[in-house]
Amino acid sequence: MVTPLRPIGLTGKQVRELCMARMQAGARRTRITADQANLDAEEAALRAAFARNSHRTLRPSVPVTKQVRADMHWFYENRLRDSKAGRELWGEIISVGGRLCPFCHLAKPTTLEHSFPQSTYPRLAVEPLNLVPACRDCNGERLVGHGSITISPYFDAWAVTVPWLAAKVLDPAHPEDLEFTVVRDAILTLSQWNALQQFVRDVDLLDRYVGLAIEAFAEFTSGLKIAYPVVTESDARWELDVKVSSHLTSFGINRWQTVAFSAWRDAADQIAW
Repeated sequence: MVTPLRPIGLTGKQVRELCMARMQAGARRTRITADQANLDAEEAALRAAFARNSHRTLRPSVPVTKQVRADMHWFYENRLRDSKAGRELWGEIISVGGRLCPFCHLAKPTTLEHSFPQSTYPRLAVEPLNLVPACRDCNGERLVGHGSITISPYFDAWAVTVPWLAAKVLDPAHPEDLEFTVVRDAILTLSQWNALQQFVRDVDLLDRYVGLAIEAFAEFTSGLKIAYPVVTESDARWELDVKVSSHLTSFGINRWQTVAFSAWRDAADQIAW
């Protein structure tokens, strides 16, 4: 967590124009059309904030009413997600995510996450820079979370390059039961640290990793017993070194596999192999 992504090459205004092409005339279309200047301004402000790396302090510059929330939520659901033209764009944005969710890397991305929640930033509902492919677990947990600004795989490269995920063996008699934690590197700003902690809580990320680690340890020890008639600490440590190196190369520093095998390696002298 988090895989960097490249957004599609369309602006929010272009998305709105495509999605409104065959939208029936009526009060909702009239209201959305009348709000175009505000929609353009909010989308421009978001792009400028991303360019300045000040997006965590972004606030709506135009008052948000219940009607605006309702109209833009409807527009997202019915024109971007469910109309013919919109569905093609939806699929294009989903495909940016690749094979696995860029947040947890545990499931296929099948939904779009609003980095800036619709409840507070409704005018960014169809802005591509605010739409991130995500799995149902990550997006669903966020929906019942705090409606906070989340980490953006488009712009928050620090979430990949700065180490923040750790794991520890609490009881060497049960090494499969790891404790995953989020740690603050000195390079992280307070804003980044708060965003990271909030997101991990919102999507229940650490608890999801615990079960995976139990399965991984069972598979690893089973393989050890096949490879070595009598498993020694040095055998286990060598194999763990190989695993850590492989996971670092394949996944990076902030993946549960990397920190899990690092934890078992660090406690290798205490584990009964």
